[in-house]
Amino acid sequence: MKRLFVVELVVIAVAVAAILSGAPREEKKVTLCHKGRNTLTVAEPAAAAHYAHGDTPGPCPASPSK
Repeated sequence: MKRLFVVELVVIAVAVAAILSGAPREEKKVTLCHKGRNTLTVAEPAAAAHYAHGDTPGPCPASPSK
């Protein structure tokens, strides 16, 4: 009987750990200038793809007022 209780506790602990590990994590964000026109903030892993097609780090330069 006591052994069954220990097994149940282990199963519950594993289930709770699985649920908690699936919780969303705060990702680092990167600001970049997209196509020279739009300032975007993207998740850090997405920045490399943007840089690969010509986007640049940091915000876009302010456009002159009309």
